[in-house]
Amino acid sequence: MEQGDTCRKVSDSTGSSDRTYDQTKSNQETAPYIWGSLGGALVLLGAVSWPIRRRREAARKAEATAAG
Repeated sequence: MEQGDTCRKVSDSTGSSDRTYDQTKSNQETAPYIWGSLGGALVLLGAVSWPIRRRREAARKAEATAAG
């Protein structure tokens, strides 16, 4: 695709839509930020949930040892 081109996207569900070169280029530039944010959120979620799971597992083992 080059400057001045228009791309027509045809779909069964939404019909058709036209995008200019600038619109397509803009979408490509923002994609890394979206994926980076999503990846960062997943890492943060894992970093928070990991110690919580370890504490719960240690508490279960302590209960089993005390009851056993």
